[in-house]
Amino acid sequence: MRGYSGPDLAIDFGSTHTVAAWRGRDGRAQPLMFDGSFLLPSAVLVSSDGRVTVGRDAERAARLEPSRFEPTPKRRVDDGTVLLGSQPVPVARLIGGVLRRVADEAARVAGSLPARIVLSHPAQWGARRRQVLVDAAADAGLPEVSLVAEPVAAARYFTGVLGHRVPDGAALLVYDFGGGTFDTAVLRATGDGWRVPASDGLPDVGGLDLDAAIVEHLATTVGARSPDVWARLTQPADDGARRRNRMFWEDVRAAKEQLSRTSVANLLVPMLDVDVHLTRPEFEQLARPYLERTADVAAGALQRAGVRADQLAGVFLVGGSSRIPLVGTILHQRIGVAPTVIEQPELVVALGGLDEPAATEPPPIAAPIAAPATAAPGGAPSPAPSPAPSPAPSPAPSPAPGPAARPVGTGATAGRSTRRRTTAVAAGMLALLLVAGVVAWTTWPRGGTDPTDTDGPTSASPGADHQELTVNKTAWYGPLKITLGRFVYEAERLTLETTVENEGPAAFSPDVTMTVTLDGVETTMDPATLDPVPGGRRTRITYTSRAVDVGGSIADGVFTIGRGDEARATVPVGERGELVSYEPRDVLREPAKLALRDLAVTVRSCRLRGGFLDFNGQADAGYQALVCVLDVQYTGGAGAGHYFGTDQIVLVAPDGTETGSTTSVNEPLYGPTVHRGVTPGFLVTSPFTGRYRLRLVDVHAGETRTAATTRDLELTR
Repeated sequence: MRGYSGPDLAIDFGSTHTVAAWRGRDGRAQPLMFDGSFLLPSAVLVSSDGRVTVGRDAERAARLEPSRFEPTPKRRVDDGTVLLGSQPVPVARLIGGVLRRVADEAARVAGSLPARIVLSHPAQWGARRRQVLVDAAADAGLPEVSLVAEPVAAARYFTGVLGHRVPDGAALLVYDFGGGTFDTAVLRATGDGWRVPASDGLPDVGGLDLDAAIVEHLATTVGARSPDVWARLTQPADDGARRRNRMFWEDVRAAKEQLSRTSVANLLVPMLDVDVHLTRPEFEQLARPYLERTADVAAGALQRAGVRADQLAGVFLVGGSSRIPLVGTILHQRIGVAPTVIEQPELVVALGGLDEPAATEPPPIAAPIAAPATAAPGGAPSPAPSPAPSPAPSPAPSPAPGPAARPVGTGATAGRSTRRRTTAVAAGMLALLLVAGVVAWTTWPRGGTDPTDTDGPTSASPGADHQELTVNKTAWYGPLKITLGRFVYEAERLTLETTVENEGPAAFSPDVTMTVTLDGVETTMDPATLDPVPGGRRTRITYTSRAVDVGGSIADGVFTIGRGDEARATVPVGERGELVSYEPRDVLREPAKLALRDLAVTVRSCRLRGGFLDFNGQADAGYQALVCVLDVQYTGGAGAGHYFGTDQIVLVAPDGTETGSTTSVNEPLYGPTVHRGVTPGFLVTSPFTGRYRLRLVDVHAGETRTAATTRDLELTR
């Protein structure tokens, strides 16, 4: 039951379009209309005088001022600011303009601004991106907002609106193919909601990329006739050319959408004045590599979640691009379950978001986190810190988790007054200087000196109000090497300082479940930040917990890293107990090359590890994780390519059984470019004994697998 009588508003802020739904006092849910359409373009234009225009008004104004136009602000969420004209504009302000436009329309229709606003976000978004969304709501002057993961909202629509039954323990696959990105998630129904055991996505695959594929196709069929004119159209150098370029892309998008309804679409190419007849088979040939990638990612998420096709209660297609008929065909072939398709898949997340439960607790509080800018190996900058959340009105000994650290689908809240937020941040900065125990967050290169390595005082008398020990033990989990340092109990709070090193090549979030068992009671420790650790870098992260009463000694405690259904690392605080660290072991003596037809693969390393995040069942089933790092290259002729996916690299067990990668491997190969750092992962029965081989496979359509289509690399035991 809600604790207010006003209307609700749920906003699905998308890459290309934003959708919203509202529920009035009568309980009836309905989508909002914007200029006669359910879809509000997420486009934003900021004029020279600072005025923000959004939606179709922004698209029309862009024909006169294209340099001040940002069509997809969601895709710029990591950029901090965007240069529009000669003016840098914060991304939060661009997103806030869209949210304000939605709120204004909701207030006009409902008669007042809704008392509760729910904002949805991709399940993969970390703390930094969620904070940008919260800041955007504050910039728009909205009241308190709740956050909900998009697949959770979709699952609520699947059961609440469509009426499908998902028994407790059963799974649902949500396939969300939008205009700018692709996201997928596996959800399990529980007695009190939904759990997301696996999620994944492709930030570079969406309806916009299918539009780009059509434009590239036209470049070879039409543009080649007049290369100079085509270059002026596709690489505009003045405002007139930019206007024609915008109109051209809009017509391409319209033709693509028409091909979901008809078999042929006509398209006029401006400047060349050429009519093009694009057929559905032509478009499907262009779209198939992208759609195959999305199917690979969805299948990989199911594998990581440990869900078979016969355990699925449904495959739910969400997002406007999921209307493409080939999407359902490929998914049905790949997964073996016919997807659920509805007439308006764009509305699913917004309508489902209305059923997000109202928050029943006050907003969590977080102190600011300071992070100096550093450079990763090779000159790549490490991530900047998240915008500082609002601190507590009265200082606390150490920070509590911020709004972005709330579990998926629980509805994190945040106060929305811009003036109040500015004052709170200033107070937090003062608290950062004055209050002992506030977290400092630093990153430095692997192999460097940890400036926080100190031998602190040791005092762990049973029942004492203040206890402190230096653990000084290391455990490995996934690609993370986690060294536990100072552990403090004081004022019914626990604080653990850790050093987290990412031994992998790519950035990885430290969102690892950390618990400690004291006096037989297990307590969850919350990290101060979820910002990804860059590959090859180290970060200091402090974990805290609240309201803990320790009657004994913290020296008798045991830390557990990882969830209960995974291969977990255990670290005793004191000298008693067994350290389970899962230190990685190399099973490849030296880099090796595998060449097969037009594929060249260099296997740089293969390491046996104890566990992965989001890999279920490893502890019970006795599995470990094998992670390989590959460099992949297409060696065929110019103008062609090769798709390298999970079917091209498999692990062969001693009994000859092949196991596919449980991590997504998606690399479209074109030209001589070497794609580095491709990281397939495999589940391996523990202990790792017998003859294991890594197998490269290249079977084209209609072929059968033979010795000529495979190459094996033996791994060491």
